[in-house]
Amino acid sequence: MKIESFNWIVDANHDGRISLNELGHTLLWLYQIPGNLVVETLGHVPVAAHLFHIQASAQAGYYSLNSWFSFVFSLFFWLYALLELSNLKNLVKEKLAQRHHHHGTPGFGGHGR
Repeated sequence: MKIESFNWIVDANHDGRISLNELGHTLLWLYQIPGNLVVETLGHVPVAAHLFHIQASAQAGYYSLNSWFSFVFSLFFWLYALLELSNLKNLVKEKLAQRHHHHGTPGFGGHGR
């Protein structure tokens, strides 16, 4: 099965160079991949496609890709990813603090000789 969400050409005007405009479109495309994948998946489920008015299949066309639904879903995805990365950073800090606390500082641990 071909996944249309991954179909992207960076050099859109085929001039052999990447302009700032093309770079901006590429960043927006990367941002919308999670939402487009959800839209495209729902587009292959007839009941969901009909219910949400999604056109994201070879039969119906790909008009729903890069839509507001895709944009909003991607926003929630990336916010969640950032929160998880933030939590991961805090977990690592806590583990390092616990490790430092349990091992103590050499020479000051009260292990008299």
